[in-house]
Amino acid sequence: MNWKRHMLIDEQRYVHEKIMESIGSDDDGFFFLYGYGGIAKTLYETLSAVVRSKGLIVLNVASSGIVTLLLPGGRIAHSTLTVPIEIMRHHCLRWKRIVLGQTWQILPVVRKGTRQDIVDASINSSNIWAYFNMLRLTINMRLGV
Repeated sequence: MNWKRHMLIDEQRYVHEKIMESIGSDDDGFFFLYGYGGIAKTLYETLSAVVRSKGLIVLNVASSGIVTLLLPGGRIAHSTLTVPIEIMRHHCLRWKRIVLGQTWQILPVVRKGTRQDIVDASINSSNIWAYFNMLRLTINMRLGV
């Protein structure tokens, strides 16, 4: 089942294939998707549909309610995963397959934390950051560029 795969442009198709290769293997799959607004919604929808069509579980979670509206079956991470807000940072990431994107839009909450405390709590300060495959999308589909 390719659902909306035919709607993906070349760079989205490349990202889709990389992630799907990981799902078909026994290796951990950690992916960080770089890009601007308007470039990944169709990709996320397609990935979710294809993975679910294989009988696997997909949890589309985000750190803000607005983003969850854009994800198929999207939910807020801390309530879906029962993670207390106080520890909503990189320490909570311990799953088999992870696709993250645009984590800089909402920084981790560190009560009474300094700028450095916030940086230290972010995903790219985590010891698992080195295991993430960096994928970049550059073409904004909303602009038709």
